[in-house]
Amino acid sequence: MIKGTVSKTYEKEWPGQDGTVVLHSFQIQGDKRYFRTGTDKLFSQGESIQFEVEGNNQVVTDSVVKLAASVATAPAPAQTGYTPRPAWQGGGKPKTTENFEARQKYWENKELRDIEVVEPRITWSSSRTAAIEVVGLALQHDAIAFGNAAKGAKLGMILDFVDEVAARFYHQSMAAAETAAGLEGAVGKAPAKKGAQSDE
Repeated sequence: MIKGTVSKTYEKEWPGQDGTVVLHSFQIQGDKRYFRTGTDKLFSQGESIQFEVEGNNQVVTDSVVKLAASVATAPAPAQTGYTPRPAWQGGGKPKTTENFEARQKYWENKELRDIEVVEPRITWSSSRTAAIEVVGLALQHDAIAFGNAAKGAKLGMILDFVDEVAARFYHQSMAAAETAAGLEGAVGKAPAKKGAQSDE
């Protein structure tokens, strides 16, 4: 039993015993075969049908059933838990008070973290690198004395020298940074006018 919707119908003239006859055939959706109905035009395009065939795809007329056309209904959208985002008002994110405050807080925390953690860490790393180079130069020029220390103890002494020099460079760099920050804060201030009395 074959079931489907007629996608296209065909007519073809053919010489018969009593003259030219018209032969009919059709196809159904999704099937490339041509089904023949002889001189009878049984179907029209778009009809939903059910039938049986015999040799050479000839339709068995007595098996034909025309089915009621059904209108396909679009399925309801699946529940995915998706919530439409709010309308954007330009920029990368919706301009809400919460977003603005969150961004402000982020940058404040980042600045504080840079001052308290990142900058000191970078300064210490560069200070230690410089200290290793300085201690290396001191060793090359015999500028470090080990006294009567045993050979095995010299490595520990060298590491102590590196830590001492690194700490010195670190404190100098941090002090210089604080001084520079103070100078930057003073830039732009109008100089006192001559003759103006001081508040002090």
